[in-house]
Amino acid sequence: MLNKNLLLALSATLWLTATPSALAGQGPVIDPNTLGAAIAAPYLTDGDGRLTVVTVTNGSTYLPVTLHIVWISGTDWSAIDYDCPLTPLETTYFTIEALPNSNNAVVTFECSDLGLDVPRASATNNVVTRAVNGSRGVMFVTLECQIGDPQCDRSTDPVRRTISPDVLSADVVVMDFAQGVAVSAPAIHIQGVPDGDATNDNRRYSFSGVEEGDYKQFPSLLTANYIAPDDSITAELLLFTLDGAVGSGPGIAAKLSGYAYDDDENPVSGSMQFDCMDVLPIDGSPNGFGLNVNRSFSGHLVGHLQLYPSIVARRDLLELQTLDSDGLRRPPVHGYIIQTIQGGGQFAAGEFGGTMAANGYWMRQLTQGTNPLVPYRDDEPQLDARAFDE
Repeated sequence: MLNKNLLLALSATLWLTATPSALAGQGPVIDPNTLGAAIAAPYLTDGDGRLTVVTVTNGSTYLPVTLHIVWISGTDWSAIDYDCPLTPLETTYFTIEALPNSNNAVVTFECSDLGLDVPRASATNNVVTRAVNGSRGVMFVTLECQIGDPQCDRSTDPVRRTISPDVLSADVVVMDFAQGVAVSAPAIHIQGVPDGDATNDNRRYSFSGVEEGDYKQFPSLLTANYIAPDDSITAELLLFTLDGAVGSGPGIAAKLSGYAYDDDENPVSGSMQFDCMDVLPIDGSPNGFGLNVNRSFSGHLVGHLQLYPSIVARRDLLELQTLDSDGLRRPPVHGYIIQTIQGGGQFAAGEFGGTMAANGYWMRQLTQGTNPLVPYRDDEPQLDARAFDE
């Protein structure tokens, strides 16, 4: 689980009161069009025949690195981690698939054997397999200096690990062999701040965007266009937060509130609440906007969402550092919109003609606002993975 303590969303009557301008901050927001020093990639394996492939590239021409990878279960916030070395310009893969007769998954991946040869190591493609809890979750990848590199001399500074040059590129492909569909999208790329040299060297990852040792901030506004759902078309949001402490159990709640607009700018309010990571239909109720966005009710073919992180409150006192006195937070949220159309479905009967010969499936990153998420009462968003420091 992610950083601080366990949180519980406030009741449905508590709405986000801050405007986008009120959420504006001074720190830089993560850039989806730039390579990252960290990567967040969701994985889905639930359902017969579904698997996820995440490919990660070290885009540096000279820097061998170690990827510190944490797989965080979207069901119970448990996590495992692994250190995976990569040579310069190397691409590796992570295949995550369901274990037979189980609600858990297994990940298979390649790592190089860099040893102490920095920087003259070669890729040997060692294949590794690890079991992960749950059938869906978030794979979070950060950069660490390679063991043997002078800047990573653990004999003098055993905790000096994390570095932040923006050299990582990654994407996600979800394949559903049972349904005969596949979908792909870029991973969420998170840039380092400010000098591309070293972060604060431990595995508590901060997203404040203002001090050396941090990553850029999450956005304060997420938007998405959508094709209005009906009997054959679905529209879902895949959402995750990186704000908590891994290994501390379920309970941190994140929440998005906002509006869905049809193509005549008619708004309807709604909210979505989840723990760590979830996939939620936009026409769900009470977690969503209800049938107000469904074309059979509205008659409209398309629309768009305007979503803002909402205030939530802690439930327990399991935080790893002190919160403000009332424990209120506005956890950062990011994710994707996923839409499907069933075989035999039509986009709009009588207008565009034709029916789908097979199932269709598409996914896009949620579009970001330009303002970063401002921590509530100076409680900065963090992913705390120090449970795996060795």
